[in-house]
Amino acid sequence: MKVPLGFGGLWVSASLGMLLCLESVHSNHFASQLYSQASRDNHQRNLVVSPATTNLALGLVFFGMQHCPELTGVLDTMRPGELATEDIKMVNRLYVDRRVQLMPAYQEAISDERLGQPAKKVDFSEPQVVGEEIDSFVRIFTDNKVRQFTPPGHLDKDTRMAIANAAYFHGQWARPKQTKRLPFDTLGGGQQLVDTLESYEHLRYGRLDGLDARVLELPYEGERLSMVVILPRQAGQGLASLSSQLRDVDLVPLTQNLSKQFVHVRIPKFRVETRLPLESVLRPLGVRTIFHAPLMHQMVAGRSGRSHRINTIMHLSSVEVSESGSGYSPLATFQRLYTEPVQFWANHPFVFAIKDANHIYFMGHVVAPQ
Repeated sequence: MKVPLGFGGLWVSASLGMLLCLESVHSNHFASQLYSQASRDNHQRNLVVSPATTNLALGLVFFGMQHCPELTGVLDTMRPGELATEDIKMVNRLYVDRRVQLMPAYQEAISDERLGQPAKKVDFSEPQVVGEEIDSFVRIFTDNKVRQFTPPGHLDKDTRMAIANAAYFHGQWARPKQTKRLPFDTLGGGQQLVDTLESYEHLRYGRLDGLDARVLELPYEGERLSMVVILPRQAGQGLASLSSQLRDVDLVPLTQNLSKQFVHVRIPKFRVETRLPLESVLRPLGVRTIFHAPLMHQMVAGRSGRSHRINTIMHLSSVEVSESGSGYSPLATFQRLYTEPVQFWANHPFVFAIKDANHIYFMGHVVAPQ
């Protein structure tokens, strides 16, 4: 007998564990909503969030709830079995206080490695020790790319359930880039010299007149993943306006309408890392119940399920962009002698996303390349 508890086509079966039902339609509106909401208070600094891992974190919660329309309203259609976990380091783990007893069926449902890591019992009466344990786990799982995960003082003795949710990516380009020191216009009207990647390539490019911006898609090695760069026309307040307008835009079908053109690309090297409690972003999107003692009868055994809640979802996203890549295009080198390329110079604040054909893994913006 199958009990429908799933998000985006996921089902839990008491006898068979979790089945992943393939969906033919994907939606990534939540990705844009999550980024747009997070950017409201972060226009003046670099920002990145991971909609894909956030979906997985909310999925862990949804499996344990009897009824939660607010989650079905924001969760995207996803197929966790198809996520690019070989290329992107993802952490998604529920930490539960030793005094909380999880339902066996729930533990079985979330034990599938495609959703993350198995739930871990800890003693939140020693929050610093738990924080160090979480940091160590994230550090190991991301190959030491993320060294400090838990914000100091974020956990306390009253914490009962917390989710550690992190993602790191540093991909190899499909074709390598050269590096130059070039000026980048900052939000304050000044300039700074930054390491800038440069190449001449045939890439998917287009204009977004409704957003007053241009867009370019840069493939990574293997061309499963790509970076989408959305460059507002205005260097000053263009980013704030663009971030707000992107709230209702699904980037996946948007990029499918781009056409290949010969492009002279300049984009700064950068590493963006953002750490934030997801509840601060999710509450304005309508996800409130899970942080205020919902009925978690499917998750927590006994009457205590009425009083327990998710205290926090600790989220960290990190994306690194450098010149490393594989392959060589002699045609592009030859063609630049005879063809006037489209210039796409990301020399002022811009929005970026890391995606595949169906999912948005990261979305953020760069205002000061570092």
